[in-house]
Amino acid sequence: MLNRSFGMTETQLSNNILELLSYHGAFAWKNHSVGIYDAKIGGFRSSSKHAIKGVSDIICNWNKGIVDYIEVKKPAKKARTQEQLTNLLRPEQRIFRDTILTRGGNYYVFDDVYAVKDWVLRYRNTQC
Repeated sequence: MLNRSFGMTETQLSNNILELLSYHGAFAWKNHSVGIYDAKIGGFRSSSKHAIKGVSDIICNWNKGIVDYIEVKKPAKKARTQEQLTNLLRPEQRIFRDTILTRGGNYYVFDDVYAVKDWVLRYRNTQC
């Protein structure tokens, strides 16, 4: 099966996912977890001692307090399963995912906005 989001950049896909989540009533935002370059010092600013590496790209809060952590991966030509997408996580992303899941949280990896739409319609519209 083809991935219908193939050809989008990861940024385009993230933006489309955020629009979709917002449309369906979620309070969702892009979590900027990359270093910030400071031209004045000619390098990256040091991050807070409380900064966490590997945090998901999108954090999504639904009514009734449901929170989802969504990692976005660049779309491939063929559709990938959650297991295949999870295998693409960097070590620090795996640690973050495992921490969320161990505490009873919800963590997903998507590379297709249509897969997100199907997931929202199947699981979130009925719960929120």
